[in-house]
Amino acid sequence: KYQGSWDSYADGADIGGTESFSEEKGAAASLTFHGTSISWLGCRNNNLGIADVRLDGKLVAQGIDLYANAKQYGVVLFRADDLQAGEHTLEIIATGRKNANAINAFVLIDAFRDETVVENAALRLCVVNEWHYLGGWGNYQRTVNRANTSSGSAHLRLLAD
Repeated sequence: KYQGSWDSYADGADIGGTESFSEEKGAAASLTFHGTSISWLGCRNNNLGIADVRLDGKLVAQGIDLYANAKQYGVVLFRADDLQAGEHTLEIIATGRKNANAINAFVLIDAFRDETVVENAALRLCVVNEWHYLGGWGNYQRTVNRANTSSGSAHLRLLAD
């Protein structure tokens, strides 16, 4: 779900071939998911600024600096593990601030990855969902029926002790 002004850009090096970005102070992108872990994947570059992160309405990371001299793809910019199983909401907020070396204050989102681990005495099951958007971004939430503009993948991985 997007609040404020966001744009998208096609870049074949991104996970889904597109990235979404905003420079508007207070603009936010959020994902509601069911899981025990969540990651925000994006880039670092010379035109990127500083972001804050809320998880379930609480500010959990402040001042994440996305600046780098050259573009770096597929960077895990934030990760939360060991969440209580159930529904959570991750929110990325553009602060309008930037590193002194940055030329702009854009905040960029490439993808989100949520993970659920289910364990019992005989089995440990890990489900990973990766969320990225083709042809632009829109409002979304994790449901069985996804919007036509979204794509995702689920990977099942059996882990042995």
